[in-house]
Amino acid sequence: QAERDKAGAKARQAGPLADAAARQEVVVQETRVAELEAHRREQQLQADVRKPADAQAYEKRTLAEAERDARISAAQAKAKETELAAAAEATRVKTAAGAEAEATKTRGTATAAATRATGEAEAAAAQAKGLAQAEAAKAKGLAEAEAIKARAAALAENQEAVVAQQLAENWPEIVKAGASAFGNVDNMVLLNGADGMADMFAKALTMGGTGLGLARQLLASMNQNGQSAKGTSPTSLTSPTSPTSPASPTPPASPLNGLATPPAQKVPVDRNEG
Repeated sequence: QAERDKAGAKARQAGPLADAAARQEVVVQETRVAELEAHRREQQLQADVRKPADAQAYEKRTLAEAERDARISAAQAKAKETELAAAAEATRVKTAAGAEAEATKTRGTATAAATRATGEAEAAAAQAKGLAQAEAAKAKGLAEAEAIKARAAALAENQEAVVAQQLAENWPEIVKAGASAFGNVDNMVLLNGADGMADMFAKALTMGGTGLGLARQLLASMNQNGQSAKGTSPTSLTSPTSPTSPASPTPPASPLNGLATPPAQKVPVDRNEG
């Protein structure tokens, strides 16, 4: 009986199990179809979206990398160019500085040599000028000494001739000095007429020549000292009339050949003529 029940139960379950198996197979098939559809859609998406996107991204990435590499290469090239330019400029500046230093050294050497030569030439010229001036001063001193010696010898030998020569050389000044005595005279009283005028002018000239007379007296004194040193007697000279000594009064005129002396006359004198 149990076997029959078990067989009957199996018979009763065979239908639903077959249905379930059939439905399971359907589900499996549908699942497989869905998976295949999903896979198809994935493949379609991969083909339609991802691959183009990946290709575009790859393109962008490749372009960016290429641009970056280009910029890096350009920067490296610019840096290298700048470095080379700086090195070239440094070399140029160093060369120019060396040339300028050498030129400055050469100019300094030339200037120092020129200055030294100029100083030596000026020193030689100054020395030559000093020697020439010393020789000239020595020659002048010797000449003056010889002249003084010659004048002293001439005075010692012939004082009268020397004094006479001095009088002749200074005669215009003597006359001028004598005439200056009448410069401030307004009126002049003459005695003895023309003789009185001549006598007055002679006295004025004598007063004007007093300076030379004093020189003559000095020469006589020098001669006297020289002769005293030699043991000879001094020679006396008559000194001229001093201008400060009062003139002796003119004696009254005596009758000339029994004739009376003419009276004194007043002669006007113009100061501008003095």
